[in-house]
Amino acid sequence: MVRDVLQSKLGGEKILQEYATTETLMDGTRRQMVNLLVADMIEVHGRIPPTHVREKCALGIITLFPRDPHSKNGYQLTGEECREAISFMKHSADESVVKRR
Repeated sequence: MVRDVLQSKLGGEKILQEYATTETLMDGTRRQMVNLLVADMIEVHGRIPPTHVREKCALGIITLFPRDPHSKNGYQLTGEECREAISFMKHSADESVVKRR
C-alpha cells in the first residue's frame, strides 16, 4: 500500500529513490512521506481514517523502510520501549512533545 501510494503521488518516487540510495530518509523527506500518506488516507477514507487503515499504513512504512541508522539495532523500537512510546503518545496532550518523541 505504501509503495503504491508513493509511486503514484508527485514527490513519492523521490522518497523511494533517496532511501534506495542512502538507506535512510532525511527529516524533511520523512515528513513529506508522512504528509503524502496521510493525504492519501484522508482522500480515500475520509477525514478520520479507521484505525485498521492507519495501522496498515504504519506497518507498511516500517516494512518498506526498515532501517533506522539512529537506533542501536538499525530498526524501530521493540518490546517494552515500543509499548512505552505508544502509551506516551496516546496520553500526551502536548503535540510538540509527541513530535520530538
